[in-house]
Amino acid sequence: MLEILIIPENMQRGDRILNVICNIETEPIAEYSKGRKRIRTQGGTIYKVIRPEIRYLMGHRADQVILDFAFVNALKNVVDSILCSSCVPTEFQIIDDRKILNGCIRPY
Repeated sequence: MLEILIIPENMQRGDRILNVICNIETEPIAEYSKGRKRIRTQGGTIYKVIRPEIRYLMGHRADQVILDFAFVNALKNVVDSILCSSCVPTEFQIIDDRKILNGCIRPY
């Protein structure tokens, strides 16, 4: 099971990222909850949108983070702690959300 956190600039941007992921995900979508801002695929991959505030991010663990790069320096320590037990190679753990929104990369 792969857990991917989405840390957008604002929640509307998070909704747009989830919509893009829903459209490009190759695994069948088992659950798409707009209210909970979460997608779960049949293969067990979970995408969750989290507010970019430390109080919401604390305690989360993930294998990858889709991040608004405006926060890359401000949230560096928190993101490192979120990814501390990731099964994904380091160079693929942090993804710029613009690449997802522009269709340049798939999140896996």
